[in-house]
Amino acid sequence: MKFLLKYILILAGFILSFYLYQKLLGAIPLLVLASYFFYEAFSEIYQNAMKQRHADLEKGELP
Repeated sequence: MKFLLKYILILAGFILSFYLYQKLLGAIPLLVLASYFFYEAFSEIYQNAMKQRHADLEKGELP
């Protein structure tokens, strides 16, 4: 469900971007999409780092 919602939001962003480009306001949705992609990348990196830290702690290694 969350996966589908992400793609729907991205598709809506592209449609909105196309419409706003016609009105010469295309930078607005691109800025919003860039911030969304930054958030997704940051959360993915943070999630992987936490998994690695948890695995190290289970092995008994100290950070």
